[in-house]
Amino acid sequence: SSWARAGGWPVGVADPMSRSAATTTVAAAAAAPRRGHPLVARLQEPDVARLPQQARWSLLEREGLLCSGKDYTALIAAEGRGRAWRDALASWEAMRARGFEPNVRMFSALISAFAAGSQPSRALESLQEMRLQCVEPNVVSFSAAMTACERGHWWQQALEVLTLMRSSACEPSVVTFSAAISACAKGARWIAACDALDEMVRRRLELNTITCNAAISACEKGEQWRAAFALMDE
Repeated sequence: SSWARAGGWPVGVADPMSRSAATTTVAAAAAAPRRGHPLVARLQEPDVARLPQQARWSLLEREGLLCSGKDYTALIAAEGRGRAWRDALASWEAMRARGFEPNVRMFSALISAFAAGSQPSRALESLQEMRLQCVEPNVVSFSAAMTACERGHWWQQALEVLTLMRSSACEPSVVTFSAAISACAKGARWIAACDALDEMVRRRLELNTITCNAAISACEKGEQWRAAFALMDE
């Protein structure tokens, strides 16, 4: 497919946040109540959040909180939730430099960080890297890649990821279809949006308000008023 061509996508999507703002939001994201890694609780402490990234790494390493691939996965996920995709990418590169082999959870955390930061080209490159390294993407990987495409208004690439997902052993979820249909709405691709909605019904997935509204929006942008009204009546 076109998104998986040699060399990957050109990186041209602007970073919506400065590094200082992104670093601040790492602490805010980590502060959300979540079960899991003690590293996340440490990141929400203001004195840790204010440190430059490499100083944070050194501190976490000294405290025994950044010593394994699982630790780096938790770090990348926390940075991603804070929309600090540059920090997440730097942590990924540091993890690789230490010799940790990436698994599906690590890749999913990185792709989710790119999705949160509206970086579709990087998300798709990471998805392609998974395949090159024989790491099978899961529903989180695919859905995050599609969300990145949706936020970048890359409707065609979002549908290509959905097609790739259909050919894998991974079953699309409500989140997956919601991202694909929202991408179609932004591209005024009403037929593709309705086809995806029909597939959700065939798969007996629950239609939510976000998904239906996105499909209606696609019909409106395509000036398909009858289809839009039909969806409203369902």
